[in-house]
Amino acid sequence: MLRRIVQVRAHEYMQDAWQQKSFGAAGLQLEASVKVHGMDFVESLAPIPNVNKADLWAAGLTSMTRKRPRNRPAASTYNIVAYFEDEDAISRLAMDRRHEVIGVYVDLEIEPAALGTYQGSAAVGGETDVQGLANVPLLSSHGLTGRGVHIVVMDSGIDQNFVPVSEQGWAPADIAYQPGTADAHDPWFGHGTMCAHDARLIAPLATFHDYAVLRRKGAKLPDYLSDVANAYAHLIDQIDADGPWAGHPVVVNNSWVVYKRSEDLPVGAPGNYSANLNHPVNQYIGTVVSLGADVIFAAGNCGKPRPDTRCGLSDFGPGNSIHGGAAHPDVITVAGVTTDGRRLAYSSQGPGSISSRKPDVAACTHFATSSAWPKHSGTSAAAPVLAGIVAAIRTRGAARGKSPADLRALLQRTARNPLGSGWNQELGFGIVDVAATLEALGMTAPATETVIVTARRKRVSRPVRTRKSVKAAQRKATKRPKKKRVPKRSK
Repeated sequence: MLRRIVQVRAHEYMQDAWQQKSFGAAGLQLEASVKVHGMDFVESLAPIPNVNKADLWAAGLTSMTRKRPRNRPAASTYNIVAYFEDEDAISRLAMDRRHEVIGVYVDLEIEPAALGTYQGSAAVGGETDVQGLANVPLLSSHGLTGRGVHIVVMDSGIDQNFVPVSEQGWAPADIAYQPGTADAHDPWFGHGTMCAHDARLIAPLATFHDYAVLRRKGAKLPDYLSDVANAYAHLIDQIDADGPWAGHPVVVNNSWVVYKRSEDLPVGAPGNYSANLNHPVNQYIGTVVSLGADVIFAAGNCGKPRPDTRCGLSDFGPGNSIHGGAAHPDVITVAGVTTDGRRLAYSSQGPGSISSRKPDVAACTHFATSSAWPKHSGTSAAAPVLAGIVAAIRTRGAARGKSPADLRALLQRTARNPLGSGWNQELGFGIVDVAATLEALGMTAPATETVIVTARRKRVSRPVRTRKSVKAAQRKATKRPKKKRVPKRSK
């Protein structure tokens, strides 16, 4: 059986089904207008709306700014998931339902990026080293703690006993899971807690959201790209709604990968995922970035000379190991280095299959921790470290108004590259340099201003917190006292 994502034209009954999170609300109509012999719908998944970046641009609602679009256009297409007996059934669908069907795309299995990766080697450094390299004291001195920033962890779930999570999360409708209830000690489901923990090392006051796209393993089932599509569609609704997300920065961490392209369609085929921006998942990623979110991806663990054992026979090494979402031109793709600046031998190498200059930057991984897993490794850990850095930088100041593309370019430009200037296939533009990034944003060491407190006639040094407070203090300090009026003496 072949599992596929089928993109169809939008109808009102599909919107009703999405809002009710029920395939049944659209089932009869889809049976009549879309289904063909040899095709069976996955009825546990409601039709998923697909508002892509092109729709937003056409409506003039986004120019890659941080401003949230208003009156988002209705979805022009929807995605449904189905199994097909063979390629003939897919061809029959494309021919017989050509007025309803836009495209048919692969629905590949996904996995966490870190499991099984180089686990036998010793950790290099620990949490304090990671925080030091991320300049957490400098970030904190500027109030860059992640407060007011939403970090979405697209992963296997988060254990709220280790990382507090918001009630606003997501999980597949057919899986019995409540956000925040993952087991951090589990060798599979602890992966999401690892990611959240690593981002929280840098942005401790951020709000974390548990988007559990890797939960089916508990039911002995694979996780699929369609789960990611469903989660991203839900996220788009949250970002674009008048609610607690409105006006706040959003950072999305993705530490999942497709390890084997052998199940994918060939590069150039319309239904391909790994090198195709038109695949629904890649469309959703572009839409979320267009809405102002920073999307972070682990580069993967299929680099030479020590690729993960799960990598496909031709899916490792330079040019063969960064695919799909991780190769998307709008995301920040993260390679892995140790805390002493050495590239890890499993970190995937560019160029990417869609955007050639991937990875973008590198961040720390393979370090010892105090969480449930004693060592956090793989680019799975490097990605959330960078997500925490981005969330901290987004807290306030000049970075708050930058588009995702502008911030990505700034991180590239200020990165420290031990392999030379420019981009390279192993570290991208280099290891992220928080101090250099803050300097480029006009944030260096905390400034102080000498303020004269006239009531007590003494000098007091206070930290300058805002431009407004500085100007007020300067006016107060330089204000001349009024001259005392002396009455004229009478003759």
